[in-house]
Amino acid sequence: MLEELANGHLHDKINKRNGKFSVNEIKTLMVGLMRGIKELHDNNIMHRDIKPENIMMRDDLDPVIVDFGLAADVTWDDYLFYRCGTPGYVAPEVCTLDKGVKISSVCDIFSLGVIFHIFLTSRPLFAGRKFD
Repeated sequence: MLEELANGHLHDKINKRNGKFSVNEIKTLMVGLMRGIKELHDNNIMHRDIKPENIMMRDDLDPVIVDFGLAADVTWDDYLFYRCGTPGYVAPEVCTLDKGVKISSVCDIFSLGVIFHIFLTSRPLFAGRKFD
């Protein structure tokens, strides 16, 4: 299995190509990611940290979701981590989450949308600030 994932992270692929992908490549990557997210959600799991660094590539266009350190079962009454995820990819409802408030697996769909935006525009969804 580890040999199959020897093609690096999606993040590396985006950087290597300067974010430029053909429409067919974007379609193939997004369908693969959506299938992965659907499998998680069908099993009541929300990843909560979908980002290019947490997507390994099995081959050129076959993504695999990894790093389940912040994942949670949607049926849990309490989450181990309340506000979690990576700035720029985390869903707004997770950022404003108060202890005891339930969120749903839809938060992963927002993160997937951010990745889709990067594929289409070669730019992050939110402009960051650089501190010197």
